[in-house]
Amino acid sequence: MERFFFKKIELWFVLLLLLLAAIGAILFGAAVRNETLGHSRFGAFGTFAYKLAAAPADLQDALSAKDDNWMSVRDPHRFPGLSGWNFDQSTPEERPDGFILLSRYDRAVERHVVELVDLKSGATEHRLVTRPEEFFAGWTPEIENDIATAHIPKRFRAIHPYLLDNGDLLIKDHHSPLVRLTPCGDLVWRSKRGYYHHALERGPDGHFWLPDKLPLEADYTVNDNFGNVAIAQISEDGEVLYSRSIGDVLIEHGYEYLVFNSSEYNNNPMHLNDVQPVFEDGPYWKRGDVFLSFRDSSMVLQFRPETDEIIWMRRGPWRAQHDVDIVDDHTIAIFNNDVINTSGRAYVRDANKISYYDFQTDSVSGPQDDALAELEVKALFGGLFERLPGGFVMVEETSQGRLVILDSEGQAVVEYVNRAEDGLVYFLGWTRYMSRADGARAVEAIKAANCES
Repeated sequence: MERFFFKKIELWFVLLLLLLAAIGAILFGAAVRNETLGHSRFGAFGTFAYKLAAAPADLQDALSAKDDNWMSVRDPHRFPGLSGWNFDQSTPEERPDGFILLSRYDRAVERHVVELVDLKSGATEHRLVTRPEEFFAGWTPEIENDIATAHIPKRFRAIHPYLLDNGDLLIKDHHSPLVRLTPCGDLVWRSKRGYYHHALERGPDGHFWLPDKLPLEADYTVNDNFGNVAIAQISEDGEVLYSRSIGDVLIEHGYEYLVFNSSEYNNNPMHLNDVQPVFEDGPYWKRGDVFLSFRDSSMVLQFRPETDEIIWMRRGPWRAQHDVDIVDDHTIAIFNNDVINTSGRAYVRDANKISYYDFQTDSVSGPQDDALAELEVKALFGGLFERLPGGFVMVEETSQGRLVILDSEGQAVVEYVNRAEDGLVYFLGWTRYMSRADGARAVEAIKAANCES
């Protein structure tokens, strides 16, 4: 045995082994990267390499077994050196005027918080630590799953909160009741039903639109877990003013194929994530219409609740999109995640985009796309944008824990990364921009509530 270990080896053989090891390492890295991008060009070897590379992180998650792991970004190294608010690249005069209503998971308190941040000063004017164990006491979801656990404090996410003029806050999770809280975080009311999800948008009459889930009324036998989406309109006082099953709307209008797949069963074929109300009449829509965004079918649809009509619909070129906004009387803009799945793993093709659709010319453009690509904005799921006064554009990379505000030249003037002291980056919860006037009224009301006394 001793002779074996101390046997002389020719130099050329050692060099050959090193060369083969280097080639193997390069091949292994290329296979892992290829699988990460979703291409799977290396076949079974690529799948094995990806699983082997992910094994240490998976083992660490399994050993720690913390709810925080479910709230953290998979790759915390994307934004080196960035943590919290970064105003270094801009002066207050260069930033947009107004406030950010930031929703985020705070590792320090192990739950979601909502913070009102003044963009000019950078100061946090108000902070509310959510108490879901109080808001949802006595409530449990009808179907337990990873995204219907709002009653568990570490799992609750304040998705797309809305701050009222009097300082009260409307919040919910995905698949939870909607609640209204005082400025001090005490419960005012909780909706009777518990399957509201995704965006919360205020309409021209002051009432709120949001996605819902309802049983399918059409005569089909469906599984208990089939997710038929719906839309709802709710008043500030929590009264449901309108509710409609969108699965039934599609079926009644001849679009059954958008509700049921023809091959593999899908319990969430529509995945509604935004209900955007129309405020003014125009050549292509009427006040009271709503634009609906369906992720899995990459479809945007214009619906008229007043007459139960589908006015317009289009699938693509956006893919897996979230968030539809109205730009002017003939243009809408869409947060285009541009996610594709070519081999069993979804991935962002290059970067997220903002796709502008012009009804007049039937054309799509993306004036911010180059800037988003340069910043490598890659929200695999979730995400939103908002056009701000002064030509600014706010983009939230929800699943990567980053918020960016671009100026009219496409330069980042404000950036926020939700990094905690443990070095990990945690999810955001659909941030909202507030004008200077709206934010100032809310701040005044919150101070008057004197919550700290």
